[in-house]
Amino acid sequence: MKTTIKLALISLTLFALFTTGCKEKGCTDPFAVNYDIEAEEDDESCIYPELTLHLHQMVGDQDLTIDQEYTVDGTKISFSLFQYYISGIQIMDDAGAGYGIDDVYLLGKTDKMHYPIGTIRSGHAHMLRFNVGIDAATNAQSEADFAAWDADHPLAAQTPSMHWNWNLGYIFFKVEGKVDSNGDGVLNQNFIFHVGTDNMLRETTVMVHKDIASADEAIHLKVDLAKVVENIDFSIDTNWDTHTGNNPELAKKLADNLADAFSKN
Repeated sequence: MKTTIKLALISLTLFALFTTGCKEKGCTDPFAVNYDIEAEEDDESCIYPELTLHLHQMVGDQDLTIDQEYTVDGTKISFSLFQYYISGIQIMDDAGAGYGIDDVYLLGKTDKMHYPIGTIRSGHAHMLRFNVGIDAATNAQSEADFAAWDADHPLAAQTPSMHWNWNLGYIFFKVEGKVDSNGDGVLNQNFIFHVGTDNMLRETTVMVHKDIASADEAIHLKVDLAKVVENIDFSIDTNWDTHTGNNPELAKKLADNLADAFSKN
């Protein structure tokens, strides 16, 4: 009897070892690009997508070139500077659910197109949601906090400057250039738009319809400067300059316009 019991126990032990050893190993995370639906045991092989955002600076259907002459709404115009902050990036699915990409701040510039975002989930990206500008908490950081950023971080000191002072915080975007203000065909008037402060933060959404399925992914967005200056009457001198506080009405119009200037490219 004892022998029979021992044999039974040995058989059960061997069976357990055999079945355990035969478990299919692989990546068990459905958010990984190499997710194995048949895997029963995770082997730490999961690979996640690395996303790069491509920001294409344009004026209508033309690429933006600094100091090149364009015609927008019948007015000749050129741009000497265009910089803007993006923050609070979220990726949304078809059902409206989404997740944020923490602590990512981008400073869009005319001489840069590729912006690494970091690790995201695989699946369908229906829409991007993000802020144009800087969130209130970061915008209110102390001078010591500001000085602590690494020199190559978008929130560090910039040239040209993208920060006013410790009361006003960051300049959310800058647009500068020249315009034909009197309709004679000559670029005769400088314009300077520096917009910031918490009430100028704008949330925008862009439909991207992008399947995220590989280790390296990119989403291409168009940023249209023609839309930024849309419905700005440059024949009126009060539309030539805003540093936000001195001309809040123009600053608000520009902030609204920039939020609508992003689209899938």
